Amino acid sequence: MRISLKNLVLALLVTAIASGASAQELCVKNDRIQRILQYDGKVWRTIKFLSADGRISLQVKSEEFHILPMGKDEGLSISDFLAASRPRTYKKADTSFCEITYKPASEALKNAACPKLLTIRYY
Repeated sequence: MRISLKNLVLALLVTAIASGASAQELCVKNDRIQRILQYDGKVWRTIKFLSADGRISLQVKSEEFHILPMGKDEGLSISDFLAASRPRTYKKADTSFCEITYKPASEALKNAACPKLLTIRYY
């Protein structure tokens, strides 16, 4: 079987596009509501809330948190951090949990209020 360079490049391009198109998502839920988080390559953001049965949906682009130092006008949000590891998920009864640890991006360290490590627990 002979494969041309053109066909090989085309196959690799299609594979790269297909793998990049599917974003990583995770769902945290209980018996009333679901929260969908999506990984954008740097951080996990809430992108949607749903009723437990999925019939009611609210699309969002969350900043997840805002750290505003006393006496300052500018603070820090999820955009100033990077996911330090994969989310840790677990479940208790009908409620799922997720913990995500973040480290600050280098620019964020210039802010004196910036924590060295930050863990968010979703439930």
